[in-house]
Amino acid sequence: MEEPTAHFIQVDSPHAQSQSQSSGPDVPQITLQWQALTLKLSVKNPSTKAMEEKEILTDVSGAARPGELLVIMGPSGAGKSTLLDCISGRNTAVEGTITANGVQWSKTLKRFSSYVMQDDMFYATITVREHLIFQARLRMGCSTTVEEYTKRVDTVLEELGLIKCRDTLIGGIRLRGISGGERKRLSFATEILTNPSLLFVDEPTSGLDSYMAEAVMVQLQQLAREGRTVITTVHQPSSELFSLFDNLYLLCDGATVYNDKASKAVAYFGALGFQCPSFVNPTDYFMRQLVVLDREKDEAGVKRLQLLKDEWAQKRPIVDTGASGDAVGLLEDGDGGADGYEDKRLGAWGQMQVLSSRNVLRLVRDRIAFRANFFLQLFISAIVGLIYLQLDINQTGIQNFAGAFFVIIVNQTFTTASPLFIAIPTELPMVLHEYKSGLYRLAVWYISKILSELPLQVFMPFVFFLPTYFLIGIGHGFVTYISLQLFVVLLNFAAVGLGYMVSCLVRRVEIAPIVGIVILMPFMLFGGLFLNASSSPPYFVWIQYISPIKYGYEGLMKVFWKEIDTIPCADGQNCIARTGQEVLEYYSMDGLSVEFDGVMLLVLGVVFRFIGLVALWLNVRNKN
Repeated sequence: MEEPTAHFIQVDSPHAQSQSQSSGPDVPQITLQWQALTLKLSVKNPSTKAMEEKEILTDVSGAARPGELLVIMGPSGAGKSTLLDCISGRNTAVEGTITANGVQWSKTLKRFSSYVMQDDMFYATITVREHLIFQARLRMGCSTTVEEYTKRVDTVLEELGLIKCRDTLIGGIRLRGISGGERKRLSFATEILTNPSLLFVDEPTSGLDSYMAEAVMVQLQQLAREGRTVITTVHQPSSELFSLFDNLYLLCDGATVYNDKASKAVAYFGALGFQCPSFVNPTDYFMRQLVVLDREKDEAGVKRLQLLKDEWAQKRPIVDTGASGDAVGLLEDGDGGADGYEDKRLGAWGQMQVLSSRNVLRLVRDRIAFRANFFLQLFISAIVGLIYLQLDINQTGIQNFAGAFFVIIVNQTFTTASPLFIAIPTELPMVLHEYKSGLYRLAVWYISKILSELPLQVFMPFVFFLPTYFLIGIGHGFVTYISLQLFVVLLNFAAVGLGYMVSCLVRRVEIAPIVGIVILMPFMLFGGLFLNASSSPPYFVWIQYISPIKYGYEGLMKVFWKEIDTIPCADGQNCIARTGQEVLEYYSMDGLSVEFDGVMLLVLGVVFRFIGLVALWLNVRNKN
């Protein structure tokens, strides 16, 4: 009898892919140890509204060793990410001891570590390689030549399997780019550019399918095998992912219930009377033992949790740092990393150059946003121009020109400032991550953003005002046009500053536009057309002095009407004014010079930006 033909399906495994990767450069080996960490925070009780002290971490201890992958697990709210923030030095409010190779943890030692956040945050319109080049310049630029950091970027691209997509745009919500797994590997690539010894990773498998999640964990395991100490948090992994763990750290209610080899966890729980059934994912079983939904009714569950906490508290082992004399000396001296990849950041001027270059590149590549803004300006220009088409200089024209100039100013203020209300809140999460990593000073980023976006902000007023000028029929020659155009540009400068200020004051994207409109409305009311400031209540008069709409409107009116010597007035007609100067007197605009209005727009633009910088600094400090 003929034997049946064997059939099989061959599946590419992330394990197999990792075998071909190079062993990578040597890194200084560091054992991280933490003892008796306790973190207490003041939180508001939703019922009583009173501030109460809540213990987030309770006397937790443990260690992570080089060459091993330590995975922190626990139910939602157990304190996984909080513990990761504490041992990485990002949360300094914690009590207890953290050492690296026996040396007390300090800001100096942070140069040996990197932190990969849960959310992958990149600029959508730059490529994978460009992103890493900018990161390398910020992280290594002070002591590394162009050839050296370019070579390092190419090495990291190959090490993390990103060669095929290196020239692909990263992409985002409205721009297709690299895959989710590639984005996660790009996050790893970003953080290992300086060859750190310690790598902290928050929820690396979140949002990935099972295959990509396994590929990411294999990559973390590979990074650990190169001599790094890799610590990550995972919410609820599959059994395949669990098999990749070297060490498992289980948390429950901010307390440790297990910290040992992952392969010993099932036996440990079994010895306590919690035997994991066959063919059941161990991590699923562990989570079921650590979760109590109703603590008032489930007394058995509460006792189970207390037993697990007490048993591990008694068992807590004494950890040997395993530190060699050379490794300890390396940390104490604060020297750079292995292979010359020293973590020496750029100075302020170097940071300004890199950040400005990156911002200009992403703005130039964002053609959708540019076209939308360009055609919006043309469209509004056409609407305004057609409504006030070819106005005549007569008694009726006085009111028409006043209305046209006011519409021009209000439109430019609102269309310029409104999009910026959410600009910084949208970009801030990535900025905060890079800032906390020590890549640049906050003020340098803010100033580089202002300078790099300035050319576009000067260009768009020309797109709007040039067609409007001819459609309305303002005339009076080239000098008049340039003077009027200059005021529109200065008004735009002040409006941009206002947009920056609001977006720095209000960090929530959904609230910032509301606050912005609330600020703009009084500026418009005291802009000079709707309300005569001399007849308004004295406690509101001050608003006119900080209203860019007022100075922009007065500037256009003064430039235009000072060129008009005579305004026709028929016999028996009730005339508003017979000269341009009388028009300015009628609108109470004859007091100050046109130069004063221009200077005030410039001053307001600078002051608004400065207030934004101070607000941004205070917000970041409070968050830290």
